[in-house]
Amino acid sequence: MTRASPTKKTSPEQLVEETAEIFHTYVGKGVNIPGIGDEATDPDLNVDGLQSLLRVHFVLTGSDRPFTGEQTDPTVVPFMKGLSERIRRLQRSTYQESQLVKGGIEGKVDWGETVEMYANRGFVDKSRFVCSQPQTEYDTPENRVLVRLLEEIQSIFENELESAVEDPDSYTWLKEWVVEPNLLRTLENVLTQNVYLRDINPPERISPRDITAVKRSRRPLYREAAKLLENYYKLQNNDISLDEARDILTNVYVRPDTDKGGRLFELYWTFELLKQFSERQLRVVKSGTDLIASCMAEDEHYELYHHSEGPDGMTFRAKFSDVSEELSLLEGRENVSFFERLYAVHHDAREYSKEALASERRQDLWSGVPDIVLVRYDENDNLSGVFIGECKYSRNIQEIKKGIAELLEYMYYGKYRDSYFMNPSSSEVSGDETIPVEGCVFVDQLPEGASDDGLPISLVDRGTDYSIPWLSSTENRLS
Repeated sequence: MTRASPTKKTSPEQLVEETAEIFHTYVGKGVNIPGIGDEATDPDLNVDGLQSLLRVHFVLTGSDRPFTGEQTDPTVVPFMKGLSERIRRLQRSTYQESQLVKGGIEGKVDWGETVEMYANRGFVDKSRFVCSQPQTEYDTPENRVLVRLLEEIQSIFENELESAVEDPDSYTWLKEWVVEPNLLRTLENVLTQNVYLRDINPPERISPRDITAVKRSRRPLYREAAKLLENYYKLQNNDISLDEARDILTNVYVRPDTDKGGRLFELYWTFELLKQFSERQLRVVKSGTDLIASCMAEDEHYELYHHSEGPDGMTFRAKFSDVSEELSLLEGRENVSFFERLYAVHHDAREYSKEALASERRQDLWSGVPDIVLVRYDENDNLSGVFIGECKYSRNIQEIKKGIAELLEYMYYGKYRDSYFMNPSSSEVSGDETIPVEGCVFVDQLPEGASDDGLPISLVDRGTDYSIPWLSSTENRLS
């Protein structure tokens, strides 16, 4: 495992290129693509799955591009930049409406209707006439499409991106929406202050027939609105092209306020593991859960999780109460051990903070969330294999060391149904051999001379093929 080590890690742009095709493939296979709003990235964002992720991508299309006139292939940001000017000329329909007028004439007298009125009444009332008056109607198919599009965009900022509205300075990647030119304000003004649009109540979903008709409108504003709404519906149906896959990864996973690729690096390795299931049947997974993919292979069942504690019954935490019970075994010793002191540091810090600051509610001595968890169940739904992956988007040796330590914490502290997965390799007590546990640290590139030969864990860098030992051992039988 010896290789040269350039000083710079793989660029986010290169990661996008290497991930886009497989991302595009798995979106169509029912794989639940992880979102970006969690404790490790941005806990305030409500972007917990593919549908939310695609909605965020939609409002970012065309970012940093100016409005230069009609767009053949429209994107949202330039469309919004030109909206204030173009909205002044709205599509309307005009029709004639007949009304009975008394004491005067308003509009054009409809003599035919007037004479018929006299006949029906049996006398001529020269103070009454039926007049035809022009009426203007703004509730047209064109305006319904426009309002529906704007309301969909508004809903994204009311849900997935609500925190950006409340704290715009923390979201530089949304500056055009919430800072300057503040497209969100433009959106709100159009929907609330435009007297012609604010009373339009379009259906929840515009029909394909109406969208097609509006795409033929003579006005660019409506043609673009129809195309954008059509694109939005395609995204919600997971209908994306390879180019769109690249744009989605760039727009959502590579952002100025993140580590610019760390979450994308996790996604890369998640897909690399999924490749091992190419011959197995992927089952559709509901978006918005931590479960990425579920696979059936004859009499075995696999579940892949991202940034999650895994299935029910699996935990990665050490409670103060549990550790205190174990430490009771050390009581009576003449000297206080290091482990008792270590526990006392965390326990007393919690208690003192609670007493002095009224702010400490921590119940765990330690807790963590692995980047990747893959579990295997046998034909009786009993857990029969656990794999834990820790991703470090780095070539820095200190970061790699940190990844090794974090992986071992998950492996040694992790429990399933209140029993530890395994015992440390240095322990004289053997672990539960009925459930094999494997762990791997995935890095951008290992330093020259690095080797995991003889270790109970694996160290794997980008571009290297990796097979989970307990998975590859049954490959021939399951494929």
